[in-house]
Amino acid sequence: MSATSIPSNAGTEGCFAVIKFIEEPPKQLFVNQWFDVSISILMPRSRTLNDTKSTYTIQLRPHLYNFTRGEISSLPVAESDNVQLIMNPPLICFPSSTTGSPSEHIARAKCKMSCPTLQSSKSSAFRIQLHAEPDPMVSFYIEPAFSQPLSLVNARLCIDSPNWEDVWYKDMGGKDKAISAVASLVDSEGNIVTNRKIPLLLTLIYDNEDRTPVAGHNVFRTIGSSSYYIDPETGKTPLQFRIEDVSKNHQGQNFLIE
Repeated sequence: MSATSIPSNAGTEGCFAVIKFIEEPPKQLFVNQWFDVSISILMPRSRTLNDTKSTYTIQLRPHLYNFTRGEISSLPVAESDNVQLIMNPPLICFPSSTTGSPSEHIARAKCKMSCPTLQSSKSSAFRIQLHAEPDPMVSFYIEPAFSQPLSLVNARLCIDSPNWEDVWYKDMGGKDKAISAVASLVDSEGNIVTNRKIPLLLTLIYDNEDRTPVAGHNVFRTIGSSSYYIDPETGKTPLQFRIEDVSKNHQGQNFLIE
């Protein structure tokens, strides 16, 4: 995606506002599942509105874009399309005139995605754009923002691991000692989904902000089957695996299984 260009009427450097998502939509969500987003708008150091009001309110408008192979579509999803974003547009209120330091203003909004005929075999990914409608009372440019990608799903994986402990001693209990869990496929109500054979890929990652995969082929080992899949008859599968190294050798970082 190309960088957003600032129009010539944006004024001098720093005389434009920036919208950003501070609470992103979930990466995966069910159709008609309500979710929250939080938005902030960073106002410029100096601004004057062509209005006599002491405060002013900007309504941010949402648009939904398809997101395919890392690229955002050139046009938003049309109202006639199958997928629709439902959102109460957030309102941003701020003083009409000020100088000095930039000021940040925050708003929240509830959203959901509507899609009557989501196909289970088709991956549907989108990004939400928020922008301010042009207003002659506002003399500065307001730069829009895109959310992180989100995907519509009709089932999700659920991991049940009742016997896990925060600290796992890899050498206690012998080299065949394993961590056990059960993976299940469930719908939006938490009911088991059957008749779908879903292959599973287990990855060892670090418990950090970037969820970085752990390098090295000998650090993580599955026990028993070399490949796992959700059993279409039960909607579940048991998992067993070992972590063959200690956190001390990885800058003290905790591990996660993805």
